[in-house]
Amino acid sequence: MPNPRALTPSSRRSARLTALGFASAIALFVALPAPARAATITVNTTSDEFGAGPQCSLREAIEAARTDATFGGCSAGASGSDTIQLAAGPYVLTRTGPPDESNDKGDLDYGSTISIVGPTGAMATIDGGTSNDRIFHSQPNGNLTLTRIIVKGGKVPAVEGGGILVTTGTLTATDCTFRDNTTVGPTCTGGKGGAVMVLGASAAFTRCTFRGNDGRSGAAIAVSGSGAEATLANCTISGNAATTGSGCTDTTDGIVYVEDHGDVTLNNVTLADNTAQTSGSTAIVVTGASTIARYKNSIISGTCTITSPASINSSNFNAVSSATCTRNGTDDISTAPTLGTLSITSGLTETQVPALGSVAIDEGSCTDSFNNTVAVDQTNTARTGTCDIGAFETRCSTTAGCADSTVCTDDTCAPATGCAHANNTLNCDDSSTCTLNDVCAAGTCGGTAKCNGNGTCSSGSCTCNAGKFGSRCEHTVSVSAATSVVAGEVWTVTPTVTNAGSSDSTSSTVSLTIPAGASFASGTGCALDSGKVTCSLGSIAAAGSANVAVGFLIDSAVAAGAAPLTTVSTASFGETTGGATTTKSTDVTRTSDLVITSSSAPASATAGAVGVR
Repeated sequence: MPNPRALTPSSRRSARLTALGFASAIALFVALPAPARAATITVNTTSDEFGAGPQCSLREAIEAARTDATFGGCSAGASGSDTIQLAAGPYVLTRTGPPDESNDKGDLDYGSTISIVGPTGAMATIDGGTSNDRIFHSQPNGNLTLTRIIVKGGKVPAVEGGGILVTTGTLTATDCTFRDNTTVGPTCTGGKGGAVMVLGASAAFTRCTFRGNDGRSGAAIAVSGSGAEATLANCTISGNAATTGSGCTDTTDGIVYVEDHGDVTLNNVTLADNTAQTSGSTAIVVTGASTIARYKNSIISGTCTITSPASINSSNFNAVSSATCTRNGTDDISTAPTLGTLSITSGLTETQVPALGSVAIDEGSCTDSFNNTVAVDQTNTARTGTCDIGAFETRCSTTAGCADSTVCTDDTCAPATGCAHANNTLNCDDSSTCTLNDVCAAGTCGGTAKCNGNGTCSSGSCTCNAGKFGSRCEHTVSVSAATSVVAGEVWTVTPTVTNAGSSDSTSSTVSLTIPAGASFASGTGCALDSGKVTCSLGSIAAAGSANVAVGFLIDSAVAAGAAPLTTVSTASFGETTGGATTTKSTDVTRTSDLVITSSSAPASATAGAVGVR
């Protein structure tokens, strides 16, 4: 066996470097952190439990996510972003006690990255209940995402954030409602951010509604502090009150409040029908250095307060009702749009639909303040054409735009739902010469077949179906009349027409020629034309009959013994051939000018008496 080749100094150095590199790679691999994991924690009770019982409550799920360990009846969170799955609820907070940051009572204190998600296609409600506290409060390392959640009934008298206080990280809310939260305190006091206070943190709201919230400064939302920013897109802010309580007269600070380096952007927002006590602003208040609010494609119905050097900027296509708010965009509108009441028309959150003819319709832009395409509205319905201003995209613009191609529907536009086409029963014309009595039914125009199934119609005329009724169509005719008539008197002829077919005949007629030496005298539904009297019998049911009495005046000069004759023929549904034909005649007699009669004379007469023969 050959001896191994001896290593040279250079080869030994190379071997040492290779070994060192391999060891370094192992050390580096060992030192790399494990990839972040995520867990889904399913809440299976609406009770407000904390560390008790076998079930998993919302409060316990937040604790399990924060500690990455099992807690109460909840499975452990993971090192990444955890998802907490809720049913509809409601999840009412009932654990009361002095405010703290430990999550065991009062508000829900989150200190990790979590997503709280409502049921698919529905909303989960988290209610402040008897807890005299807000609903959520961020803690260090806390980032909260809410999807399909109603945040309701939070209350923190005279402090910040009635529903949520965000002081660190980010808050992201999609398809959420913030309602009936308050920072109003006793004896005419109130805090900032009736629903949400963003303090030195960031928040984004998409397709959300703020309603029924109240507070002194920013009844819906307040944004304050360096780095504090909030963006609202396709949101409705309505029915909120800037107040410090019933009967109070303090000046309040708006529905959206921005101060001290805060930054707020409203894209496709409807801000309307809010109130403020005394002379307070009913829309936006900005104050302090480096403070700005901007809006685009938004309805701003209310008053603003701008305290320099703070500013409000219009990014165009807004409907701004008050000159106290900025409307310097070239396409801004100074008229307040007519809006419907706050309600759910589709989607998950309440909106206000522009009324038919509203200035908000087709007057917006389909891009936001950052030039991003705005594809849907608050109901997650596609925006089309020239986009509307505000959170809701109307489903139609005008009644004229809803007109369809038929007279058989009454066409209307309902901005919330779109075009409607209600069927009517108007008379109409189906443009066919082979139908009669055209009328609208089920949204279309049509009539009864002129030939009624017993013949073939072409250009408005019917030809009997060959062989269906023998040599003619469905009619038979019999005629009654006096067998004699005195010259100078009326001869009455009564034809009786019978429908021998299997279905109704329509437009049935009977015609009688004028007898020689006679003229037309009378007949209901009859008319004289070209030496013939034609009488309308209308529709005759299968196996039914119809008759008409026609009078002919026999001229007084007609000689006795003459036999005037009329030819009687029938027709139905306008056929040009066929029908039944028969004749009828009578004998003419004359009355004498003088008639002499005698009686027997008496056998004898007395002298001087008159005799009579």
